[in-house]
Amino acid sequence: MQLESGSRSASVDIVIPVKIVNPEPGGGDSNSIDFILSENHTFTSVQSIQFDSMAFSAPVLATGPEMGELHIVCENYYSNSDIYAISYLHSSDEGATWSNPINLVESEQKCSYPAIAIDSAGNIYVSFFADQLYFLHRKPGESLWQTPMVLASGSSTAIESTLHVDPNDRIHITWSETDNSGNLSLYYASSGADSNQWTQPINIAAGKANYSSAYNQSIASDGNSHVYAAWTSWPKWASRYGYTYTNYSHDGGLSWQSSDKTFNVSSSLAIAIDSEGSLCLLASQSYLPFQNKIVFYKSKNYGASYSLPINITEYSSDREPRIKIDSRSNYNVIFRRQNQLLFTRSTNLGQDWSPLHTVSSNFSSIQNGEMAVDREGNIYLIYLSTTGGNTLRFQKSRTE
Repeated sequence: MQLESGSRSASVDIVIPVKIVNPEPGGGDSNSIDFILSENHTFTSVQSIQFDSMAFSAPVLATGPEMGELHIVCENYYSNSDIYAISYLHSSDEGATWSNPINLVESEQKCSYPAIAIDSAGNIYVSFFADQLYFLHRKPGESLWQTPMVLASGSSTAIESTLHVDPNDRIHITWSETDNSGNLSLYYASSGADSNQWTQPINIAAGKANYSSAYNQSIASDGNSHVYAAWTSWPKWASRYGYTYTNYSHDGGLSWQSSDKTFNVSSSLAIAIDSEGSLCLLASQSYLPFQNKIVFYKSKNYGASYSLPINITEYSSDREPRIKIDSRSNYNVIFRRQNQLLFTRSTNLGQDWSPLHTVSSNFSSIQNGEMAVDREGNIYLIYLSTTGGNTLRFQKSRTE
């Protein structure tokens, strides 16, 4: 398939967010468990990011090294020309205004599953799937992106990928493939900041050949040789139920455990590493049909074993959890409950969690909630609403 780099101009209808602040003083400690409910802190009202003749989906969000610097990559579809694209937008003022989309690629066939990661120097890395797995890199201070690099091709079908940059600026990527018989492989590779020398891909789900593809992939690394991966997969003999699996490497990703750990019936997950080096795992687990709750696990021995689960929510329709750990070691979590996006946090390393706060619930459909935090602990949210067309919705909460 031929891919074309390019950009399309468009007018943008930006709604500037207004921060809601109680004029009464006090209670504004951003490190408190009642962060959302305190007088001086709240999420902004919803900002819509919408362009004519464009239908966004699957947005992902990352912060850059400069304060106020935000980057979005998403799927895009041009209804007036029947063209698919992977689009990039950025903001330099904490999301008050956004650039017009730049299309990193355009195609007559669907481009999907974008991922983004940014290192401490400002290198921007993007991966996506369009018949093959592609990787792009933009260097700091440059406006042009490098030519897309093919990381995976052949008879197998790549489905999804995810990117992560560790504290030492090493790039980590996983992607899933299925062969013509529907057997699963989940590959891992890494590269230095030049992104030109990738390690040989390793199948880190070698014991799961009879499973369907790996979805909801998540990677984390502490920069000290410990690399972790988690994903959801469905056994081909019981495809109604998915399971969460994890695997780990203690030599920087050169070798992985031969067997991975299973976390009951679940539909989605996320992992992160805290300030003590512990691995945190969130899973949307189901014990009754169509009833999901958000469950928290922690590993203090580098992924070898996990704590007993802590239920962040009880049985409901809770799914798609995301976790980001800020510079003050707060665990910040969002997840979707039907057409609501909810937020909670822990300020004591996962022992207790704040009351659930509904961030946004004014839309008939909410999808693809993603979160990023900057070095000062400011929280940024991006998600998709199909109310009034496929529109990106943005919110933030400052720690002032």
